This record gives sequence, structure tokens and C-alpha cells, in this order.
Amino acid sequence: MPEPPAPWRAEKDAGSGATYYWNTETNETSWEFPKGAAPANGHHASGGDRKADDGRGGAYGAREVFAHADLGAAAGAMTGDVKSWREAHEVAVSAGCPEPFMTFAAANLPPQLQSEVAKAGFPSPSPIQAQAWPVGLAGRDLVGIAKTGSGKTLAF
Repeated sequence: MPEPPAPWRAEKDAGSGATYYWNTETNETSWEFPKGAAPANGHHASGGDRKADDGRGGAYGAREVFAHADLGAAAGAMTGDVKSWREAHEVAVSAGCPEPFMTFAAANLPPQLQSEVAKAGFPSPSPIQAQAWPVGLAGRDLVGIAKTGSGKTLAF
């Protein structure tokens, strides 16, 4: 197994024995092998400056958080066919699960929040958000598993 780039270290999970990666500077962990140096210098792996002051009080826009391909994947696959959308995004649900909100408009967000989401440049909810919001609003239990940076926190 190749060594991860500095400042990352390969570690073993005590419970499962699986390898995970730990960034000693930022304290970030990941199950996936890191592709490049960590953003400790304020630059995202995509090369964007995540700490630029653009008058939003330190808030990040969609382009600073997600790669261009990630942004297009959610919007491009949302054709209205829920079954194919779930397959494309590897979303597994129980019988009777509500359909995902494929747009922010479908989520019926408050106008101020909708405005901020639009200003940040997010074209549509991430897959975890799209499926988690209707489940939560229906008062149902949910177990959501998704990669780091996929939007889980906002989903819940």
C-alpha cells in the first residue's frame, strides 16, 4: 500500500481493522486514500481558495465545496424518474419511502434560505439531502450513509 501524501497518515480502525486516513494538520479523517495535499494552507484540493472574503462572512459557495462534476451530477440526473435517479445515486430506501425532493423549490424552503442557496450556486439538493428531507418531514426514521462532503449535515 503506498504512503499517503504529507500530512496524511494511514491508520487502522481498532474495531474493524480497516484502514482510514488521518490528516495530522487539520484532524480530517477519510476512508478513501487522499488524492493530494490537505487544504491546511487554505486552498481546496480543486485549487479554489476556500477562505476568500467575498462579503458572505466566511460562508462557502457551491463551487468551493463541490467539484464541478459533483454539482452537475445531481442536477443532470434528476429527470423525474425516481427509480432511475435512486439507482444512479445509489440511494436505497424501504417500501413506502417518500419520493426525493429533486429541486430546492420542491423542498419548500423559506424564501431567505432559498435566496442564500441560490447565491451560493447550488443547482439542486445533493442526493442525501434530496432523499432525507421528505423522510424527515414525514416524521419517519432515517439512516443516511454518504461520503464526507456530500451534504449530510444540511440533510439532517
